[in-house]
Amino acid sequence: MGIKRKVKKIIKRSIKVIDSGIFHNSISKRYTRYKMIHGESIYNFKAKYHGVMDNGKLVKVLAEKEYSVNDIFLAQYYGGDYSNYKHMDAAVRMLAVEALYGKNDTGFEMYQRMQAPSGFDWSDRYKELILSYEKNGYQENSRIELSKDLDIRDGSHRLTLALYHKQEFVNGKVLNIVRNRIFDYDFFWKNRFTAEECRLIKNKCDEILESVNYDFLGVIWPPAVQFSEEIINELKVYLPEQIRVYEVNDYILEKGDFQHIFKGIYHTDILDNDGMELKLSQIQSCMSEECNEWPIRIFKLHIDNPQIGINAKNYTTQSKMVMRIKKAFRERYAVQIPNYQYDVIMHIADNYLQSKFCRILFEINRDISEFFNLIGNYEYVVLRAKKSRQHPVFPRKFYFRGNTDILTKYPCPVCEIAHNFSLTHFNNEWIRVERKEENAQKKVIIWLRDFMVFQFEFMDSIYGLDDKFAQECLNNVICDSGYKYLSDSDEIIIRILEYYHKPSKKWYKKYIREHIELLDENRLYEHLNTDLVSKKSIKKFIENMRRLAE
Repeated sequence: MGIKRKVKKIIKRSIKVIDSGIFHNSISKRYTRYKMIHGESIYNFKAKYHGVMDNGKLVKVLAEKEYSVNDIFLAQYYGGDYSNYKHMDAAVRMLAVEALYGKNDTGFEMYQRMQAPSGFDWSDRYKELILSYEKNGYQENSRIELSKDLDIRDGSHRLTLALYHKQEFVNGKVLNIVRNRIFDYDFFWKNRFTAEECRLIKNKCDEILESVNYDFLGVIWPPAVQFSEEIINELKVYLPEQIRVYEVNDYILEKGDFQHIFKGIYHTDILDNDGMELKLSQIQSCMSEECNEWPIRIFKLHIDNPQIGINAKNYTTQSKMVMRIKKAFRERYAVQIPNYQYDVIMHIADNYLQSKFCRILFEINRDISEFFNLIGNYEYVVLRAKKSRQHPVFPRKFYFRGNTDILTKYPCPVCEIAHNFSLTHFNNEWIRVERKEENAQKKVIIWLRDFMVFQFEFMDSIYGLDDKFAQECLNNVICDSGYKYLSDSDEIIIRILEYYHKPSKKWYKKYIREHIELLDENRLYEHLNTDLVSKKSIKKFIENMRRLAE
């Protein structure tokens, strides 16, 4: 056997052992296919090894989730040195994309020289990727690999294309590794790029960094609003060479509205519902008991170098500069807040997702009066309207995550009107309008990403009661504030049945206790659907409710 055949046999055997032990028998096919297409057989084996190993150890996946393109680019600075940027290769990749689309003549030639130290000519493959992205768009199963410090490990080409096509998010995989592959300004000087080329690369890099930076949204909470002028003025001089504050707006909220907006602000944050309830109670403990107004001040904060890193608690992106600002101002004002609790002074969004989400939340037009004008000629009545979970000035304003239940003879056309109204009224790229049917109800749901903004529900019958009672409700409406709602004498019957059916809805209990004297039991029993609810059991339930009201 010749020496070449012996070497090939040894290599093949070695690959097989490594393939079986580490790569779950996935190298062989990729190895062969890559050699057939690219003729670079050794590279694919190395790339496969590089994909799962780091310094001889298996790489651990810390998180797989969606990451902002902006945040990934902003995270590519040196640790604390903002005089240089280690991801300037993105500028050359962007110039190459623009060259393919006829926007410059030198982008791909510079790209080839930048890639030359790797030993492979990637130009054709990059062109294929550019054209594939244009034709097929973003491939969701393709993950950008990131180090635990958010350095890009694999996927720079895809990330550049995402930025070029103004895509906001990519799927990412954070690995328990340190990655420090440098493509800074000096890299291009060392590799003999001309001064003019270096200037061109630097300018494109600056253009990219300016385009990916964004405004952080801040909120001064009610316990600290009395100091809001002082806080805003001090923010402006805290680090004036890096920070700018603008678009300051004040809101006077009633308690229920504040609670719903508060939960919206923290929807994309690390806090779970229990954490939000605790923080709400802490804010309330710093305010007087007779307080009916909950004022907040909203502002935008632009930070030249936000120092994007990663939150080790949940592997989301986080601005270290924002954390620094919040800590400094909490400690500065803590002594001035009665009954101070941690984080009752000021909140600032941590990253791109939170900042844009909160901005859109405050931009939503919560006046849906026009919808009720559109259905004014239909027979309808709003259930659970007054003295309920609706905003006091509904429909001029609704609570976030709230809903309106509408009884009507015509659920289909009224639902269609609600759907068309919502598509126009809630018009934003992050908002979607969903239609669905559930338990004989037709719904139109407005979502801000995965946060329910509001919901319309339409029905032509009422649980536990006959159609005659539903018609009586439609004939006995109160028209006020631009919409039609039920009298308390009808409402108490509906809520008794609802609470009996769903005792988890604790908010019904208070209304029932306050209005139980309006209940006409004989009328309830007359219209009771005994196929669903027995008269004996509901009678016993009402007796218990009367005792609680005494």
